[in-house]
Amino acid sequence: TDYLNALPRSAVAAETDPARRLEALRRLRRERLGEAMAGGFFAEEEALAELTVRRMAIAADPALDAARKREALAALDREAGY
Repeated sequence: TDYLNALPRSAVAAETDPARRLEALRRLRRERLGEAMAGGFFAEEEALAELTVRRMAIAADPALDAARKREALAALDREAGY
């Protein structure tokens, strides 16, 4: 309950950058729930969110052409076990 009550008033609620929002959410969960409980409840969700944030960064990288983006995304998928 403490975690749920803190969520709307936290930095998470106002953050618009996905990577910073995920980090703020991780921090809040560990502050309110502790490492073991936060990891137990949210490890899989956070891993998927991290993968999504990394995929978004690759897709938005103006320095990469379409072929390099495909390569980077494929490498990321391999790293994640997909």
